[in-house]
Amino acid sequence: MHQETLLTFRYNVTDIASVSAFAGVQGNRNGNCKEVYFLRMIGKNAAYETEVEQMDQCLGEQMLRGQLKYSRISSLPVLSLREDAEYYAGCFDRWTGTGRKAMQIRLTADNRALACVLGDACVKAADLFRQLTPHANASIEKNFVAKLLFWLDQTGKGLLEDWQPGSCAKFVLPNLSKKQEYLFAYLLTRLGIDVLLLQHQSDIDPQLDGLGLSKKVTLGPFGKDGPKAFDIRKCKNTPPVPSRVSGTGRAVSAGTGRIAAAELRHRDRP
Repeated sequence: MHQETLLTFRYNVTDIASVSAFAGVQGNRNGNCKEVYFLRMIGKNAAYETEVEQMDQCLGEQMLRGQLKYSRISSLPVLSLREDAEYYAGCFDRWTGTGRKAMQIRLTADNRALACVLGDACVKAADLFRQLTPHANASIEKNFVAKLLFWLDQTGKGLLEDWQPGSCAKFVLPNLSKKQEYLFAYLLTRLGIDVLLLQHQSDIDPQLDGLGLSKKVTLGPFGKDGPKAFDIRKCKNTPPVPSRVSGTGRAVSAGTGRIAAAELRHRDRP
């Protein structure tokens, strides 16, 4: 994949206002342009835990049927081993040494197209990191990108296996507030992954919010307790039920009859 054929993205094309709507929406792809979703659900309402559990069940079953890739994790892993730090620092050096094009890590070893898209995503994330961290030198930038790559190799295998530009994948993380974590979530969207941040305890700071990368949806006040961990073993590989579109132009989730996405109000991002 050459630079001129890299993916471009339209963000949050459909107006999403709930966890179930995020679960039900799927972005289209038109040529090299893909629709992706990057959302923050703030606080909790009475239906919060139930909707997350239903999302796990619905998307987990779709994953077992091979219709999409899905993951919801409780936290990002810690980069603590010296050999890991050295490996990803080496990946960064090779990337910069070849003009910051393809990024070769374990996850992209057999997928040149994904390596090129990841290389471009790292450029975007590093640009934002320098914007947010004016004092950052080359060493600090290397450590930042190395951490992103470590997180991607650790959490992205199930999401990016057999990746293609039109692949559908959804990733859910809770309570991200640190700069590096938030930019990792953004990096995932640059790979075509829909990302939902469940911010039921706290949210990002105004500086990160000011970047305008994600859409904020307020569900209610903050709360201490969150949903139970996702367990794929609770999902059943059941036959698919076709989804449909209601007469109001809203998507209805397969098999339940419930509204799965809000009214389609399209908008472009630069």
